[in-house]
Amino acid sequence: EYEKGLQLFSNGVLIMDKCADLLGDHFRFVRGVVDSQDFSLNISREMLQDNPQILKISKNLAKRIISELTKMLENDREKYEQFYKEFGRLIKEGVHMDFANREKLQNLLLFETMNGPKGKLVTLKEYRDAMPALQQEIYYITGDSRETLESSPHLEILRKENYDVLFMTDPIDEWVISEVGTYDGKKLKSVNKGDVK
Repeated sequence: EYEKGLQLFSNGVLIMDKCADLLGDHFRFVRGVVDSQDFSLNISREMLQDNPQILKISKNLAKRIISELTKMLENDREKYEQFYKEFGRLIKEGVHMDFANREKLQNLLLFETMNGPKGKLVTLKEYRDAMPALQQEIYYITGDSRETLESSPHLEILRKENYDVLFMTDPIDEWVISEVGTYDGKKLKSVNKGDVK
């Protein structure tokens, strides 16, 4: 029953209860109020859709939401991981859909890894920072569960080299990661495809 959108006010007077144009679909978990002096009180829903002010507010809201999530990730990791369990799929959706903010949203993604204990999540940046000097690519593997992935024969050669592998167990992970392509100059390479040199 939840309908996305923020309440839109002009100088404290409600113009619209659910203004969906203020947020991209991947931010539909956000609730709140926008109060602006730039709208007349008798503006119609149709006029709002084409209003450049709405687009400007929407861009600023996206920046602010990403900034707040980044702060939470850096300053309160436990709280961010709880948030991510609930809404991580929407962040992934944003990586796929929100071209303007893709790079910043990529930094909010979390994954388990082959070398990490079960339940420990890392960002792409943390994975990248821990890579051995000789490792040229970021490796990932997709599957139904950690247990299934851990027994994959594709991982043997990487274990011997002491390289880590991102575990992607969400059905949309592969779809999202295809949009990322490279991260910090390193290509993301699927171990499933079997073309790891």
